[in-house]
Amino acid sequence: MSKFSEKCKEILKENGTNVYQLAIHASLERTTLQRMVTGKRLPPLGFLKSFCQALRLSKFEEEELFELYRIESMGEDAYRNEQSILHLLSHLRKLEEKDSFYNTKITSIQYQNMDLLSNTSSNIYDTELLMQYILKKEFSNDTEGFIYTNLPGTYESFLHSLELFYRQFQKKLCVHHLIHFQINSSLSSENLDMMHSVLLLYISNKLDYQVFYYYSRLNKNDILYMCFPYYIITSRHVLLMSSDFKMGIILSEKDIIKQYIHTFRKNCSLAAPLFQKISNLQGSMSIYKTDSIPSKSDIHYFHYQPCYVDLVGEQGIMERIKNFLPEFYEIGKQLVQSIIFKSNFPNLCFFSEQGLKEFCCTGKYYGQIGTFFPPLTVEERIEALKYFQSAPTFHNNRMIKESCSISFPKHLYFELLGTTSLQIIRIENLEIMDFITIEESSICEAFYHFFQTLQSSKYVYSAEETYSLISQCIDKLTQQS
Repeated sequence: MSKFSEKCKEILKENGTNVYQLAIHASLERTTLQRMVTGKRLPPLGFLKSFCQALRLSKFEEEELFELYRIESMGEDAYRNEQSILHLLSHLRKLEEKDSFYNTKITSIQYQNMDLLSNTSSNIYDTELLMQYILKKEFSNDTEGFIYTNLPGTYESFLHSLELFYRQFQKKLCVHHLIHFQINSSLSSENLDMMHSVLLLYISNKLDYQVFYYYSRLNKNDILYMCFPYYIITSRHVLLMSSDFKMGIILSEKDIIKQYIHTFRKNCSLAAPLFQKISNLQGSMSIYKTDSIPSKSDIHYFHYQPCYVDLVGEQGIMERIKNFLPEFYEIGKQLVQSIIFKSNFPNLCFFSEQGLKEFCCTGKYYGQIGTFFPPLTVEERIEALKYFQSAPTFHNNRMIKESCSISFPKHLYFELLGTTSLQIIRIENLEIMDFITIEESSICEAFYHFFQTLQSSKYVYSAEETYSLISQCIDKLTQQS
């Protein structure tokens, strides 16, 4: 029996009824109910809702049961991947709301003078103090300095300490991070969680932060048998850390540090960079327009708002580039042609109901090329929405309901090419633009399955519903004009 069917059986027992009695009193099909409780077959979603209503389940109980239903219908691995991606999106949006990505005037957090009382530790707290000691020494160093480590990307204390010392010293230190990914596809959610943690620091641009990865079959139990599997290397110290972070040893001998540095750099040369980034408009456009698309691949887009080109058309966007970015006219023309070319491939574009509403209210655009142009007037918004409705690619769009739990970062958008390349584009203005590419297979495949599942989920409006809601927006704007 599955966890879902066991939960259904438990609920029946707690409510003092059984399959036969509930089928009669609630007019539920008895065979379907019996198969659901015994784990032989999943019922339709509507049947499960009737089951919950008949037993007058609380909202908490309903949510728990529907979560188990979703796990059973998707598979546990796919569900874990989905939750990891949703968590990432939510975290990115919260960071935007706090202005953490773009705020350069950050209040410093002053540490008291830290003296090294012992070069060893025997508990988690003291090991963190050793870590903070060597990190502070490196940040306060008059030379440029560096930090090399193989700590798990999910070890939050390290990433948090880097953030705090950056705030104090405002020093863009070189940090190289070597992480291991699970080669077992059933553990890809661990890779997603790892990517999630390091991406947040990488995208902040606060440090010269580079992440390298390699594949390993090591699991948590294997690592427990290693004495000191983790390390942090600086120009002055090496901190060795146990697998549970309860023990630490600081090494300060120059010859030992030199050997660790040499070995680490060699290991990084054998690993692969997790992220590749271009951080200027012309460079990003050049990469985007030359990006190759695998044959017979579909393309998925995940935007806060509908695609700008779908709203204003090729001619409209070229006029705006000519008027507001004349120095980028030629490369902008090639960029638009690349977008039009990509639209010929099977694709899905997800955007948010909230983003559509904000566009209708303000005419302002976020996270795409429209960021560079002034907001559209009311009349231009009406024309853009009508153009969007009549576009041949309209059926490729899926609008995510505002009432669901999916977060959309405003200044980021995601583009997935088949299962081979995930691109995260961050645009705020001409000074702040990042074009990040991830080509690690387990991450790309997880996003692909996430988008495939999302298109038929309860979170998404149908094409007919989307068309109707846009018509309502047009009517409201017409009344304003």
